[in-house]
Parts: sequence; C-alpha cells; structure tokens
Amino acid sequence: MTSKNLYENRFIFSSGAPDKAELLRGLLKLYGVEEQEIVEVNQNGKTEISLFTGSKRRAFFLKEKMACLFHSGISVSVKSLKTSDWQTRWKQDFKTFALTRNLSIVPAWEKKSWKKGKTEPLFIDTDTVFGTGMHPTTRFMAGFIESKRGQFNDFLDIGTGTGILSLVAWKNGCKQIWCLDISREAVQVAKRNFQNNQCRPKFIRAMDFTKFKTLKKFDFVAANVLSFDLIRMKDSIISRVRPGKFLAVSGIYLKNFPMFRKRFAGPQLRCLTTVKKDGWAAVLYTREKGAENE
Repeated sequence: MTSKNLYENRFIFSSGAPDKAELLRGLLKLYGVEEQEIVEVNQNGKTEISLFTGSKRRAFFLKEKMACLFHSGISVSVKSLKTSDWQTRWKQDFKTFALTRNLSIVPAWEKKSWKKGKTEPLFIDTDTVFGTGMHPTTRFMAGFIESKRGQFNDFLDIGTGTGILSLVAWKNGCKQIWCLDISREAVQVAKRNFQNNQCRPKFIRAMDFTKFKTLKKFDFVAANVLSFDLIRMKDSIISRVRPGKFLAVSGIYLKNFPMFRKRFAGPQLRCLTTVKKDGWAAVLYTREKGAENE
C-alpha cells in the first residue's frame, strides 16, 4: 500500500460465536472486503476478527455499519498503525511451526538460516498474517492431503490464498497443481511462495471459480472457503472430482455443519473423515464411481 498508515478494524465477540463471526465475514464481503483482508483468531473462548486497510474513511465506515448491524455481544474499534510497525509486529509473531507430521511452515525470511530437521519446510511469505497456515481449517486440509500421499497426481486448489495447500500437495508427490483465487493479490502472493519453494504450478489464475470452465477431472480437489460458498458451488466443485478420487472441504463453522452435511448428502459423495475443532469442521470425501451427475 502507498499509505504510510494502516487502520485496523477489530471485532471482538464477547463469547465464542463462530456463527456470528461467519455472518460478520459475509457482511464484510458485501461491503467490498476481500477474504484475504480478514484475519480471524479464536482463543480463550473468544472470537476476534481484524481487517487492515490504508483508508481511514473506509475503516470508520465499516465500524459504523457493523456496529449498527450487531447491537450486542460485540466490541468494534478502529486503531491506526504505521505500516512499518505493523509489518514488524506480525513478523515477530509469525514463527516456524509444524503444520503436519511431516511438514513445517517456515517464514520465507528465515530460509537461509533454516536447519534441516525431522520435517520438510514450506517457506511462506505474505504481507499480512492471512494465509500463514495458523488457522485450524488449513491444518485440517493439510492433514487430509498428507493422508492421501501417493494416491493423487493432479490437484485443484479452490481459493488458494497464499498457496499453502497446493504446496502441501506438491510436497506429497503431486505432479500437476492447478489453483485459483478470486483475489489478484492472493494469486501474486501464491506465485511468490511457489518460487520460494521451487514449485511450478500447471495453472494459476485470479478468477471466480464459477467461471472456471474445464472438462478436466482431478484426483484431489480442495476447497477451503466458507460453508455458504461451498453450498452455493457444490455441483461445480463435485463435477471437478474424478470418480473414485478425493474432495476435501473446510471453512465450515460447527453451527452450520448440520446444514452443510444435509446439503452435501447424496449418492455422489461418500464421507471418509470428519474433523471438528475450535468451532470449525472439515470433511474428506471420495466421489463414488458410477454416481456421476454431470
């Protein structure tokens, strides 16, 4: 950003309320906030959402709008930060950590000092804390991918973000990586992370998944987006999965999980694994052979 200052909108729910958090995220998107701008933290029974903008006017506009829509149970504030101070602050908090049993996330700026250990590194760089792999939904999905090592040759990453899940697929032997995200900024960050890890995706583009036109089927499709988007794009997502192969979905708040499970029920998919933790859920399916509806 060209602005010397960033403005942080912070929304803190008085108690763990993932359903209200999802509603807030949806409303923010309606007001033009992109998914990669939103940072969500769940700890000590509270849910906190932050977003960062270079526009003071925008920050206070969003504060007023959300305060009007949420009458109780939420604290809404705006804080001014110097860009340099913010970058220093979050980089200090972003440390190497284990993403799966075999992979660790390593900040890209620590690449030269990285010492080989029991896990392989994924060198990740991003301009904000978004997409560092710390969110439970990313961990769920990474675990699903690793559990199917050697069983897929091509991978479709819907809502790739910073490219972490595509890199996990590549580290687990995938030959062809296809990824897309509606955000041009996210795609640029993902490209940088692919370069950091010497990974060359077959396809990477900034676009809406609903406009992704291909007859190709994939051995593994991953979609880590909000539950309402999963439901909205259900048929298109399933149609990209090769029969007998895998679909992993996440970004599902637990209170929305019964609705999601009902909407995703049907003869095309068989549930292999469900994971629930910290107010979130993720599911690994296989697409049944002979149950195509294309």
